[in-house]
Amino acid sequence: MNLQILISNRKLRCLSGDWKRMARSDTRKKIRNLIILAFINGFVISFFVRTVSREEYFDPVIIFWIGALSLITFLTAIWYYRKKLRPIVVVNEKIKREIERGRHKIVLIGGGTGLSTVLRGVRNYSSYDNTNISAIVTVADDGGSSGKLRKEMDIIAPGDIRNCIVALSREETLLSKLFNFRFKTEGELSGHSFGNLFLAALAELNGGDFEKAIKTACDILAVKGKIIPATLENVNISATLDDGTILSGESEIGRKDKERKIKDIHLHPAEAKANKEALRAIREADAIVLGPGSLFTSITPNLLFPGIADALKNSKAMKIFVCNIMTQPGETDGFKVSDHIKVLEKHIPGVINYVIVNNAKMSYNLLEKYKEDGAYPVETDIPSLKKMKVLAVQEDLIKEGDYFRHNHDKLANLIIRLVEESVNI
Repeated sequence: MNLQILISNRKLRCLSGDWKRMARSDTRKKIRNLIILAFINGFVISFFVRTVSREEYFDPVIIFWIGALSLITFLTAIWYYRKKLRPIVVVNEKIKREIERGRHKIVLIGGGTGLSTVLRGVRNYSSYDNTNISAIVTVADDGGSSGKLRKEMDIIAPGDIRNCIVALSREETLLSKLFNFRFKTEGELSGHSFGNLFLAALAELNGGDFEKAIKTACDILAVKGKIIPATLENVNISATLDDGTILSGESEIGRKDKERKIKDIHLHPAEAKANKEALRAIREADAIVLGPGSLFTSITPNLLFPGIADALKNSKAMKIFVCNIMTQPGETDGFKVSDHIKVLEKHIPGVINYVIVNNAKMSYNLLEKYKEDGAYPVETDIPSLKKMKVLAVQEDLIKEGDYFRHNHDKLANLIIRLVEESVNI
């Protein structure tokens, strides 16, 4: 039996949690038919035995045909069980697992490559209606193509949203090449990515409504989840360093500089409002994941909106922080895992329940490359985490290439396991 046909024909009943009734109904029909076949087979065998026992009917031809009919009936019963009865049970078990897999609502908060990495993994756990996975994305990027479009069109930064669309798309390989393609001409298109221009064009077609542009893009590209900008206002961020220096703009804050230490991050305008869709997603969430990603430019900016910070404090969902594998020069030099959480707790004190950290051995040669840039593995300081009442979950999460990256499948599987163990199923 084709699983896709069964799902499409009975999707509404599946989504309403009625899979058990559907399984019982289909299975009863198959069992009834199997019993009928077994009865026929028993009758034929009984007749065969009775015939053989009577010498006057001991005709080899009759014996042959009765035996053949009995064998055919028996084999038909076996075929019916293997092809009709067992598959419907297996399929219904698959449907059950699929429904339960997508029954928990998970919200992921961040930006940059970190958020898109984890989205590539969790998209495999999206529900049939693609409503259980939501990404709340920072929109304060002011560099490159995003920065140019913000100035020219007065829209929120499309860059991180573009990356999330690619990550959650069913056709990621093709879209990645297309959406990340950058024009190399010497004209006005120079440096722009196709994906950013695509979103900007959709916003223009929707009367400047960037939220509608995102939803349209997600519909067109069959995105497996919801992508929600943290705000619909054109915002910027600034950072105050420990020496009092103020850095303006995400691109300036993210600049590698080992001689500085970030003290605070600020939102401009300070009264900017959080997106109502983001607040609704947090309220309805069963689990909320922050990170991985740049601590001060991708994760923290989302927490600067009073509405989002308050929603996180009031939410009963489990909160998971995915810590970066390496320190980030200019942002988190010398930071341990607990230092990352302390930055978050300035805005959402006592909220984090779990922190996911990598404990895999790392390539010496690659570590040396990072060392040249002033980046080192983030130390997991268990005693400090215990004092903060944050449980550290340590696993091998490394994907090595030119850089250390989280393996998105391993990370997603771990997140789902934590959610399933912590939420009553």
